[in-house]
Amino acid sequence: MDMVVRTMTIACDRLGEVAFSAACFEAGQHLLVPRKRARVKGFGSGTRGKRVCHASGSTVEKMRGPAPYAALGAKPVVVPNQLDCLVRFQLGEADATVTDSAPAAGPAAQDPSVELVGTPRTVEPYGVALNLGDEDLVHRVNKVLEDFREDGWKSSYERRLAEDMVGTEGKKPAPPEPPTVAEPGPVPRGRGTGAHPARADTP
Repeated sequence: MDMVVRTMTIACDRLGEVAFSAACFEAGQHLLVPRKRARVKGFGSGTRGKRVCHASGSTVEKMRGPAPYAALGAKPVVVPNQLDCLVRFQLGEADATVTDSAPAAGPAAQDPSVELVGTPRTVEPYGVALNLGDEDLVHRVNKVLEDFREDGWKSSYERRLAEDMVGTEGKKPAPPEPPTVAEPGPVPRGRGTGAHPARADTP
């Protein structure tokens, strides 16, 4: 395998296993809830005692530890895969699910019974994961991202995401500025190229 192109966050604990391209999208942990009779309206005191579903091993597990999030008092419903949370909705076994805003926009677009609410609580830069040490491939991927940033990014966002990224403010958000593509450089052992460590999850 040469690369992984999916919703993968550039995170410190992954930099020893793969190289990363420059950041290509920024997402964040967002709440997806039933559209009717929602018991959770956003992150805050309203989550106390509510059943909040998330996938095992996801960023949400890290969020549950720090005091500000633990104090919200939500009851975790942990499933193997994020799609299982939609099944828990249908069975009445979950009040909300927390996941990255970009993949959450998919169910929100396809299923009229659910919607995104509130605003994302984290900033998570996505990148393309590549084999460590494959400097040429990292440079090539970064060039493709740079070209897309210059021509096509905003029109693609408007066409594919904007309508379903609407939050509780009730209006379509403007296309976000794409993350700046860093100049390609050498691939140090155990580190990605062109990533933005300051904006990645810190150990």
